[in-house]
Amino acid sequence: MNSEEIEGEKLALLLKEGKKEVFFSLSQIYEKKIYRAVSAYLRSESDTEDIVQETMIQLLKKIDQWQGKNFDAWLLKIAKNLALDFLRKKNSFRYSLPLDIDVGDQSLPCHDVLEKEEKRVQMNKILSELPKNQKEILYLKHFHGYKIHEIALRLGCSEGTVKATLFQTFQKLKDRFQTSGLME
Repeated sequence: MNSEEIEGEKLALLLKEGKKEVFFSLSQIYEKKIYRAVSAYLRSESDTEDIVQETMIQLLKKIDQWQGKNFDAWLLKIAKNLALDFLRKKNSFRYSLPLDIDVGDQSLPCHDVLEKEEKRVQMNKILSELPKNQKEILYLKHFHGYKIHEIALRLGCSEGTVKATLFQTFQKLKDRFQTSGLME
């Protein structure tokens, strides 16, 4: 334990005893550390700052739950959980396949435009039937451009889990696309 962590633990004990005046000093010790930890999960600086602030609020609310040792780990776990909860809420976005079909395109015969639209609707339906975790990983990787390790960090799982889920998802999509005539 370094001197800063020792000081932080002493201040946390004082805060737990009800001495609220140490909160400012405690927050100065931990805000940068929390920021670094949370920024590994979030891409937005403002979202990261929000989670840091929320962590400090939760520290005040939950200090009585702290067991009196490993304050650093306890506080960082709160920050990590808040970041992951934030991502889960943020990533419950609507999944739809971003295929741009210009229906007004005069260079395509009308039946080709309708056929493409039918295929897009069919693909969206197949994608919407995927389990939530498969959809989430697929969209983060292929529609939002995240790297495997970034997805693993965001979702709190291993890189191997992300890779295996992508593989299973592609197998499932290939089978469903072939069955529905979208792929030959």
